[in-house]
Amino acid sequence: MFKVEFTQDNKSEILIETEDRKKAADVAISKQAEFKAEQKKGIISLYEISTEAGKPMRKCYDFWEV
Repeated sequence: MFKVEFTQDNKSEILIETEDRKKAADVAISKQAEFKAEQKKGIISLYEISTEAGKPMRKCYDFWEV
């Protein structure tokens, strides 16, 4: 499951969770434009949770600066 998250200061919110990586990236790009127009500052990240050596970890794919 791919997740797109917006982090501003020390607060994060999940924008979308989907099985489709391209859809997640499209949402991130559209949200980047929307947040810039609203003059928000932060980072949008695209990741999935994977298990490495029995421990859950974030596997990050892309980041967008807002």
